[in-house]
Amino acid sequence: MRPFEEVDGRFVARLTRDERLAIAQVAEQVVELLEQEVDGLEEIAAAVADDGLPSALLGFDDTVVEAPTDPAVRRLLPNAAPTDQGVGEEFRRLTQTDLALSKVGRLTALCVALVGDDDPLLDLEDDGAADGVDVDDELGSRDVALEPADAQSFAGALTDVRLVLAERLGIVTDDDSDRLSSAIEQAWQGRADLDPRIE
Repeated sequence: MRPFEEVDGRFVARLTRDERLAIAQVAEQVVELLEQEVDGLEEIAAAVADDGLPSALLGFDDTVVEAPTDPAVRRLLPNAAPTDQGVGEEFRRLTQTDLALSKVGRLTALCVALVGDDDPLLDLEDDGAADGVDVDDELGSRDVALEPADAQSFAGALTDVRLVLAERLGIVTDDDSDRLSSAIEQAWQGRADLDPRIE
């Protein structure tokens, strides 16, 4: 994946079709994880969309909100006060649903930016390239362009994707990351006997 560069007031990166689809598919899976782990998230999202109500007004009661059981989702919705159980539980009760809903929104926007807006979470095989966007090689490369106002949300969604991948691949330290990078580089060089798993 190429870095974004500022071009005519926007942030632009040229990505292949496979790069765009791979990132969008992982983003879709992160959305599904959040919906599985946060009680009532889908219903609240639908109410926000249908009724235009602020998400902060929905889903509150006095019930203790459990922390996610999936360690990858716990990376996205961490304990805000690990040394004070009561404060941590109250903070989670008041913020977890709204934070998860915000993450779903920006992950969905990430998918739209990468593959188009024709229901990106349901049909990622459709390239969805916007009118007037050049797809100019056999890899389906095209520019992904972001307005400055969207850059922070896009970066946040990429961070959520990165955190989930790191948890799933067992990447905790810089050494873990270096080993994975080395494994990928060796695989590209034809090391058929390579086991890319982090040990």
